[in-house]
Formats: sequence, structure tokens, C-alpha cells
Amino acid sequence: MRVRTQPAFLLLLPAILLLAALLAFPPQSATAQQSGAAGAGETTAEDLAKRFIAHVESLKSLSGTYSQISSDGQRASGIFDLEFPSKMHFAEMQPTRNRLISDGTWIASIEEETGIANRYPISATPFAALLTSGLGDSESFEIVGAHSQRDGDALRHFLSVSVKDEEALGNVTLLFREPPLQLEGWIIRDAQGQATLVRLSVERVDEPIDPIRFLIHVFETGP
Repeated sequence: MRVRTQPAFLLLLPAILLLAALLAFPPQSATAQQSGAAGAGETTAEDLAKRFIAHVESLKSLSGTYSQISSDGQRASGIFDLEFPSKMHFAEMQPTRNRLISDGTWIASIEEETGIANRYPISATPFAALLTSGLGDSESFEIVGAHSQRDGDALRHFLSVSVKDEEALGNVTLLFREPPLQLEGWIIRDAQGQATLVRLSVERVDEPIDPIRFLIHVFETGP
């Protein structure tokens, strides 16, 4: 198995409007500012984080399709499975068939045709904020701000989390909406400031997922 030197999962990781909204309203403080929510009071980013953690901890799994767009215009789409608290499988269908898998300890980006893979500890990636309820770990993460934006009858929340590890591969902004409260996706920013937005279309909630989906070695085909 050959190993890349660049973290390919940042590219493997949908909606130009959400990406534009984040870039237009970068969270700068611990206050969640609400746009177009008449009569709504201020909500702190910590309050949003607590609600998000409670929501994720109430889930067993999510499955469905996803789409993504990066700030350089690259697009991709595929299917996904999330099994909380620490496993995931993203299988890209277009334009390639790459995979992003977490087995509960490691995250691996795998090029299906070649078997080229990279492995990273979950704790060294922005996904730790989602997969390990890491938002409550003040030693590893810092909630740097939030923004809430009205979209018709829905309210979208952008919760920005900074990874304190100097060698971390990027930071994450978690996206969720209500009512009802639901995970909508996330935006990863790499060390160069490039952003990749992933948007989820959830089709199944709390249904059993075949454990083989989270076995990294099963999908490694290279030497």
C-alpha cells in the first residue's frame, strides 16, 4: 500500500449558497448572531454546542446521500453511513469512486482504483468534533463562534470549531437546521484556508449498518 503525503480526505469530503454564507459571515466570537429571526434573543455558541452534542448523542446512525463542493469549484457526490459515536463511511460515486472511512480509531482516505490510502487518528482531524462528541473536550477544541440564519421557516446554524493541536489537518464548521434539529453537514477548512462543504441528505435514521462498512482493510486493494 502506497501512502500519500497530502491529506486527500480534505478533497474527498453541497450548495454554493451555504458556502457563500459561511464565507460572508465568518464566526469571530462566542456569540451566535441571528439573522432574520425576529424576536429571537442572543444564543451563545456554547448553547448551540450543547444542543448539538445532545442531538448527536441521541442518534445511533444516519445513512443517505451527500454532495460536496470545494472553494476551487470541485464537486463530488455519493452515499454515506454514520454510526455514532465514532464510525463513518463515505463512498464517492462521482466523479471518482474514492472512499473515506472511520473505524472508530482511524480515518482513512482510499483511492478505490489504486488502493492508495492515508490513515490519520480521528483525534488529529476535524472529524473528531463530530465523531467523538469532541465539542465537550475543551483541551482539544475551542468553539470560536456561531452564526444563525433564517431560511424561510427553517433556521440554519453554523457552529465553528477550532482544533487546538498545532499539527491538526484543519478546522470544521458544523451545519445544522431546525425545526426539527438535524445535522445538515459541515465545512472543512484546511491549513491553507481552502474550504470544502459537505451537505447530507438523510434517508435513514437509527437503522442497523453492516459492520463491514467500517473495516478499512476491506477496501484497501493496493500492494
